[in-house]
Amino acid sequence: MILRLTLRDFLTLQGARGMAIDVLVGRVWITEDGRAGDSFVEAGRSYRVGGHGMVLIGTEHQARMAEVVVRNPTRRAAWDWVLNLLKEYRDELQAARTRRQLRALPDRMLRDIGLRRDQLDL
Repeated sequence: MILRLTLRDFLTLQGARGMAIDVLVGRVWITEDGRAGDSFVEAGRSYRVGGHGMVLIGTEHQARMAEVVVRNPTRRAAWDWVLNLLKEYRDELQAARTRRQLRALPDRMLRDIGLRRDQLDL
């Protein structure tokens, strides 16, 4: 379904992680809960929702009108989301392993690499 937004219209999405917002006409701004700043998307471009929170979409003031399509996540997007979670988990495991290894070093070696023991628990 194509949604037409005028200057005073807003589209609100909840729990939209993985959804794609395709801009067909005009230019929109997209505010996503948990992300700093707005994203501006113009006709012919898409935006993929990454967070779990609320998403607010509005027409950029100079465009006056926009048409968008909101698509549910595809299977590929779902797999990308799972793979991203696994990558984040792997990165956390690696960071924990590195912190353990650094804690095992004597203070003299930490100083040699420019660290203090109180910096290891950040």
